[in-house]
Amino acid sequence: MLRSVTFIPRTRLFFFLNINYMRQINTLCWLLSLALGITTRATFAQTPVAKNGQLQVIGTKLCNQFGNPIQLRGMSTHGIQWYGWGSCLTEASLNALANDWGADILRISLYVQEGGYETNPSGYTAQVNTLIEEATERGMYALVDWHQLDPGDPNYNLARAKTFFTAIANQHKNKNNIIYDICNEPNGVSWNTIKSYADQIIPVIRAIDNDAVILIGTHGWSSFGISDGRSAQDIVNNPVNFPNIMYTFHFYAASHRDEYYNELNWGSDRLPVFVTEFGTQEYTGDGPNDFTMSQRYIDLLRNKKISWTNWNFSDDFRTGAVWTTGTCSNGPWTTARLKPAGSWIRERMLNPADDFPGGTPACVPVSASTNDGNVPANVQDNDLNTRWSADGNPQWIQFCLNNTASVTGVDIAFYQGNTRTATFDVLVGSDGINWTNAATNLRSSGTTTALQSFTFAAKTGKYVRIVGHGNSVNTWNSYTEVRIKTAVSIAATPATFGTNAKASTTQALEIKAYPNPFRGNISVAFTLKEASYTTLGIYDMSGKLVAPQLSERLQPGQYNKILTTGNIPAGTYMLKVIHNGKVTTKKLSKQ
Repeated sequence: MLRSVTFIPRTRLFFFLNINYMRQINTLCWLLSLALGITTRATFAQTPVAKNGQLQVIGTKLCNQFGNPIQLRGMSTHGIQWYGWGSCLTEASLNALANDWGADILRISLYVQEGGYETNPSGYTAQVNTLIEEATERGMYALVDWHQLDPGDPNYNLARAKTFFTAIANQHKNKNNIIYDICNEPNGVSWNTIKSYADQIIPVIRAIDNDAVILIGTHGWSSFGISDGRSAQDIVNNPVNFPNIMYTFHFYAASHRDEYYNELNWGSDRLPVFVTEFGTQEYTGDGPNDFTMSQRYIDLLRNKKISWTNWNFSDDFRTGAVWTTGTCSNGPWTTARLKPAGSWIRERMLNPADDFPGGTPACVPVSASTNDGNVPANVQDNDLNTRWSADGNPQWIQFCLNNTASVTGVDIAFYQGNTRTATFDVLVGSDGINWTNAATNLRSSGTTTALQSFTFAAKTGKYVRIVGHGNSVNTWNSYTEVRIKTAVSIAATPATFGTNAKASTTQALEIKAYPNPFRGNISVAFTLKEASYTTLGIYDMSGKLVAPQLSERLQPGQYNKILTTGNIPAGTYMLKVIHNGKVTTKKLSKQ
């Protein structure tokens, strides 16, 4: 494992480029594709995140949104206090990583000590936020690495970890490309000690971001205990009891030979494993490369679909840094600047090509690229006082119809639609992945908050995506109600809106919530007569989601679901249950 060694950071000017620059470039590419009248698959569906969506752990495998096992391949940064944003991580270098290298994932290594997070929590949190956005813009997964190393007991940094992960989860909870690594390389402590830490930090993240994959470092510098004279059997005997978690394994091929290889092979048959760090050199990240042993590991990982990130994407003097010394100051980010380890790992990232199995996305009635707490379900609750909102150009909201239909238009009510105009496009597709432009550069009137009608030549499909490009005042996209118009109407019938209209005409379920009034969590009981995607959420009276939402496809039957309420203040709230496109609400009181 990469134990704590003496680093020789160079004096660097860390500067933060305008993050909007890349967004402007992406927008220009988007507009060009629209002007040429081409399908927008390249914009939305070619990146690893667009293909795989929200990841999940099923059995011992990391799976995509369709439930199929996948392998992600990518790079780890070096410590961002030395080689971070504005140094080895720039617009150009990350473009090279995503496009020239074909990386699926970026591991963002935030050292806690050694001049890292503890010296400037807000500054390093901001840098991690920036790097997450940069990975997101390029369609890569962002692995947030809490790089504790010395002290080796993760509990030493428990309070810092809670603060950091609370901030990161709150900022990015609505993204589908975030993976959390809660402890890099625990060492000198037992597996039970690490598990105790995990049992305390995982609920902090889950209370905010309830569906992201969480990784847990293992004992012996994430060697399944081998470096400490233990084994993966410790974990098998006492696993972490949370869903969507994986255990990490690190190796350096020139140092970690058959004993480590065999333990990884054995453990990965029994545990979900993610190799978040490895090198072709010695455990210091330096020394001669052993490409033969490295290839043995790579073959094992490929055959078992175990994901990996390689150490490290910098120009540090050690052989494990992929770029030659001096590259980060001015590039260029070309293959001529790579060290032997860099050339070798780039080739393993490109060949064989990614093999991401597809499938049919779950037919979620309404979903979105992101939201600010005003969730997409609000556009189907027959209430003009609630809304979906997302900042950025572009941002999208998407609808899955009950059946394939001839889509002829959309009706949209815009938040503050009487004071500003909104610009948007409408796309139609058959599978939620491939899209055809139905109408582009549409603009609201700017004179009303009521539903406005937009029609276009009929397009056949099951999915409809509205892509917002902001409004005449700012880059926010905010819709209060949306209706999809079809030749044979299968969408919800427009209703009469008013201050007190809360979808009372479409009460589909009898729901019971207790205790009510409540102080802590709430139990919601209901019976479903048919299978469908079901969403449960607690909202304040302005329609903003205030607690973690539950969303899943449920079969007919009786259910009792627990909603965590966190630290929401005392007051009146609304429980909203959406099933098969119909909304049921119940007023709640928090004491």
